[in-house]
Amino acid sequence: MRDDSSFRVGFTLPVSQSLATGIFFTLAALGICWGLRWPAMWAFMAGAVVTFITWLNLVNRMLYVIEFVLKQDLNGDGMVGIPMPRLPAPTTRVELIKTDQDNSLVEGDYIELPGEPEKVAMLADGILHGYSLTVDEWTGQGKPFNRSQFVTLRNEMHRRGLIAPLSDKSSKAGFGPTVAGKHVLAKLAKSTTPPPYQHV
Repeated sequence: MRDDSSFRVGFTLPVSQSLATGIFFTLAALGICWGLRWPAMWAFMAGAVVTFITWLNLVNRMLYVIEFVLKQDLNGDGMVGIPMPRLPAPTTRVELIKTDQDNSLVEGDYIELPGEPEKVAMLADGILHGYSLTVDEWTGQGKPFNRSQFVTLRNEMHRRGLIAPLSDKSSKAGFGPTVAGKHVLAKLAKSTTPPPYQHV
């Protein structure tokens, strides 16, 4: 059976509203054409265009209502009804520590690392306890990151000087914390109380 409420919302309302808008515009255009002695056909053509554009706009807006009524994703956006606004990606704020010209550790600016604080703290704690910074170690089922999240975080840590390749010739040998990075990682590990990382 047809859902009369969804039919009314999805078809009747857009059609009636677009027709009303088109008729109003056509009457106004007819007045202008009459005053300027233009052909009345222009007014009807313009009214038809306005009606069609208004209908398209209303149908697009009403589609979310139809999805909600039918409980189906009709436009393929992966959501039913009005899409929720995308939340900003979580980040973890930490004070950067650098080495000066005398190789002394100095405090720097605060930076944002991509990732949830609990997961970043878990990573920091794991690195300090000897776990490798490989994709296989930290991604996959039962692990804190997916591949994209981990690679993005590791790249940012490398860019910020918290970790460095273990080999000068190739990064394929893996990464390890720098001297300054160990102090930042220690701060991160203490910033929250992550569950102890267990190798899976």
